[in-house]
Amino acid sequence: MAQPGQPTLRSHPRRTSNMSQPEAETTIDHWMESVNAWYALEKPMSLKKHAARLPMEQLPDEYRVTQSNPDPPLLHFALGMDEMDLLNYAEVHHLTRYNFPQMPSVPSPDTLDAAVEHLSRIAGCELHLCKPYGPTTEYLSILELYNNYSMEEKTLSDEAQERVVKIVKEKLELAEDVHLTWYFDRDDEWTPDEGDDQ
Repeated sequence: MAQPGQPTLRSHPRRTSNMSQPEAETTIDHWMESVNAWYALEKPMSLKKHAARLPMEQLPDEYRVTQSNPDPPLLHFALGMDEMDLLNYAEVHHLTRYNFPQMPSVPSPDTLDAAVEHLSRIAGCELHLCKPYGPTTEYLSILELYNNYSMEEKTLSDEAQERVVKIVKEKLELAEDVHLTWYFDRDDEWTPDEGDDQ
């Protein structure tokens, strides 16, 4: 969220070009209410069904890449966030790009890449925007510091990691309870052992 006096997004990225702003905002509000209602009902069942892919505070040995275990599922060590956080950040830092002629007020996907690159320079850490395994988390996007395949090369000291997290949370205005967590990747083809995901 932008602070008073800071620029804000010209329009919500889901806004339909032929709607007035009040109409678009009402439509978005109703859509979000429906999503939240569905999520409240489905989340307990979803978590039980997909328990083998729940986010984790620590990375179990079975998911570490070793000579004897060269191909574990991909997991991201990341902060949960909303892409709107990055879009607002981009607007504040004049990084927003508009490349859709039919929807001139809708930021292009390049805006997210520009925001992550800019934030990486400020934080002093190469960050990546990734997608977590959806059924087990409320987040649609996550900001990765490293993953279980790159951790040997990219793991930071505790002090450096705390600094990066502090900067990212401050710049994106993330909630205080957001913290680094291991998330399964949305598109990884790994399948849990039979029975684990039931």
